[in-house]
Amino acid sequence: MERNKKVVLSAFWLLVIFAFYSIIITFLKYPYNFNIQNLNKTLETVSLNFELKNKIPIDNLLVCFNDCCTAPLSDNFRNVYSYKFNYNDRYFFNFIVRNIKIAYSKEIQNPEIQKIFLSVGNKNHYWAKEDISKFKKKNYSIAFEETNENKNYETLILPDINNYKGAINHFVIIFLSLFSNWKIFIIPYFWLFVAYLLYVFNKDCFNFKINEKLYLYALIFLCAIGFIIRIQDITYFPLWTDELYTKTVALKSFKTVFQDAGNPPLFYLLEFIFTKIFSNNIFTLRFLAMFFGVLIIPLSYFLFKNISKNLGLFASFLACINTIFIYYSQEARGYILSIFLSILACYILFEYLKTTNKKNLILYLITSIALLNANYYLILLFFSNLIWGVVDLVENKNKLKPFLIASFISLLTIIPYIFISFNKAISPDFNSWIPKLSSDIFKNIINQYFYSENLFIFLCFIVLLNLIICFIPKIKVNKEKENLFIYSIYSIVSVLIFAGLISLFIKPIIHAKLVMNIYGLLFIVEVAVISLLAEIEKFNKWYFSIRAIYFVIMLGIFFNVTTPLNPREYCTLNDLADLIKYEAPYYHSIGYNIHAVIPDYIEYVKEYPEAEKLDYVKWHIQNSNNGKIQEHFKKEYYIKKDEKAVIFASTINTKFKMDVYFDPRIYIYNSNITPSIKLISKGENK
Repeated sequence: MERNKKVVLSAFWLLVIFAFYSIIITFLKYPYNFNIQNLNKTLETVSLNFELKNKIPIDNLLVCFNDCCTAPLSDNFRNVYSYKFNYNDRYFFNFIVRNIKIAYSKEIQNPEIQKIFLSVGNKNHYWAKEDISKFKKKNYSIAFEETNENKNYETLILPDINNYKGAINHFVIIFLSLFSNWKIFIIPYFWLFVAYLLYVFNKDCFNFKINEKLYLYALIFLCAIGFIIRIQDITYFPLWTDELYTKTVALKSFKTVFQDAGNPPLFYLLEFIFTKIFSNNIFTLRFLAMFFGVLIIPLSYFLFKNISKNLGLFASFLACINTIFIYYSQEARGYILSIFLSILACYILFEYLKTTNKKNLILYLITSIALLNANYYLILLFFSNLIWGVVDLVENKNKLKPFLIASFISLLTIIPYIFISFNKAISPDFNSWIPKLSSDIFKNIINQYFYSENLFIFLCFIVLLNLIICFIPKIKVNKEKENLFIYSIYSIVSVLIFAGLISLFIKPIIHAKLVMNIYGLLFIVEVAVISLLAEIEKFNKWYFSIRAIYFVIMLGIFFNVTTPLNPREYCTLNDLADLIKYEAPYYHSIGYNIHAVIPDYIEYVKEYPEAEKLDYVKWHIQNSNNGKIQEHFKKEYYIKKDEKAVIFASTINTKFKMDVYFDPRIYIYNSNITPSIKLISKGENK
C-alpha cells in the first residue's frame, strides 16, 4: 500500500513538472508571440510613412528593420511610400522592431525624402526635411532570397525607436496567455489534466489540506495580480471619443452631470468628485473604472463563498483574468461600474433575504440607489430584484414591509434625473443610432458575445441541463448555488424582456454594447455552470472523470467567449491632431483652405492645443448621435462649395473608418482606399 502511494505521488508530481517545463519552454521559444485579442499585445504595431520629392520605381526602395528588408507600399496620393509592421509580417512575432532604415538603390541619386511619419502604437514621430538631413547614412549590401543576388543600397538610419512595451506588460500578456491561448499550451494542459485524473482516482494517496489563512492570502494575491493587470496599460491609449465625452460632461460643472439623457448621473458624479479632489488627466479619469474592476475580484469571492470557499476563490480567479473586466477597467466609461453593481446587487439581495437585519437593509437601500442612478439596464435590474424579493418575503409581512419602504425610498432618488433628462431621452432624435428591435439585433448580440449561433445554442442547452438538474429531487445540489444560478438566469431574462417591451413601445434600447451593463449577471451564470457538477453528491470515481472533462470543456468555452466585443476604440482624434499639426502648415503655405471635421463637441479640440492654435484651421462639428453622420459629411459645404480645400476628417468609431472616414494615418498605409485627407480643387480630387 505504501509503495503504491509513493508510485502515485511520484507520477503525479512528474506530470506536474512536465506541464510546467512545457510552459517554460513555450515561453522561451516564442517570447513575443502572445497576444490577447482586442486587449493587449507585447509588441506594438509600427507604421512607417515617408514622402519623396519625386516618385521613383518601387523596385528601388526597401524598408529594413533588424536584419530584414522588404519593399514598401506605393500610394497614388502624392509621392508617399509606407510599410506597416504587424501580425501579417512573418518576422514580426519573433523580433522587437528596431534599427529601422529606409534603403534606396545606388541607381537613384539622392531621392530627397521630404518628411517621415513613424507611428509606434499610439505614439507618433514626425521628421521634416531639415531633421532628416541630420540622420546617419550608410552603404549596405543586401541579399535577396528569391534571386540569391546582392545589391548595394544607401540607407537612411532612423532614430533608435522600438516597439517593446516593457517587462511588466510582457509579464501580464504571458500570464493572461496561459488562459486565453489554449492552442499554444495544449501539451502542458494535457499533462495537468492527466495529473488531475490521477488525483481523482487516488485521493487516498494525497493529503492536501488548505489552511484557512491560505484563502485570505490567495485572495490578496489575486487582487494584487488583478490590480497589476489593470493598471499597467491604463494610460497607454489616448482618450477615445466616448471618454472625451465623459470628460466633457463630468468636468464641466455639477449641473451637466445630470444632463446626459443617455446615462443616469452616478458615474459622472463620481468622476466629477474624484477629478475635483485630485487632478484632471487620463489616469485620474480612468482610475475609478480600474478601482471598480479590481473590486469585482473580492466581490466574486464573497458572493460564492457562501457555497464554498473553494468556489469563491475560483470565481475570484475567473474575475481576475476575465478580459472583458480588464478591458472596461481601462476605459473612462460606466460599463465596469454597472458590471460591479449588478454583481453587488445580487450579493446584497441574497444577504438581506438570508438575514433581514437593519445592516443588510441599509446596504440594500444604498445598492438600490446606486442601481437606479447608474444605468437604464440597472434600473430594470432593480425592478427585477424587487419582484424576486417580494416573492421571497410575501409570506412574512414583517420583513416585506421594510423591504418595500427601502425600495420606494430608492426610487425617489432618481426623480431629479428624470425631471431634467427624461423628455430628451425618449425623443426620436436622441440615440437614433440604436436600431429598431428585430431578430437581427438579437443575432448580432449572440454573434458578438458568443461568436456564433451554434455555440450559443450549445450553451443554452448546457444552461437548460443545469436548470433541470436543480429541479431533480434525487440529485442534491447545494441550495445556495441553486438559488444563485436560478436568480441569475431569471434576472437576465427579465431585464431583456423589460428592455424588449420598452424598445417596442417607447424607444429602442437593445444593443450589444448596452447589454454589457448586465454582463455581471452573465458572469455569475458562467461560474455557476462551470462548477455546478462539483456540488452534486459523489456517485463513484467515474463521475469525477466525467466532471473533470465537463469542467475543462466549459472552462475552455469561458475563456473563448470572454473576449471584448470590439478592438479598443482607438481615438482617431489623437492622430488627427498630430496630422494637422504636421501637415496643415504646408498646405496652408501653398494656398489651400484647411478644414478639420470632428464628431460631436468642439471641446474635444482643446485636448490638442498644438492643433487648435493654428488659427487658419476651420473646425467643423458633425453630430454622430443621429446615426447619419456619413450622409451629413457628404452634404457639407466644405466638400461641395470650397473650390480649394484640404479636409482632415475623423469619426467616432472604427466602423466608419473603413467607409467614409479613415484613421488619419491610413491614407499613407494603403493605396487601395480613399485618403482621410481629401484635396479638392475646382471640384476635382487631387
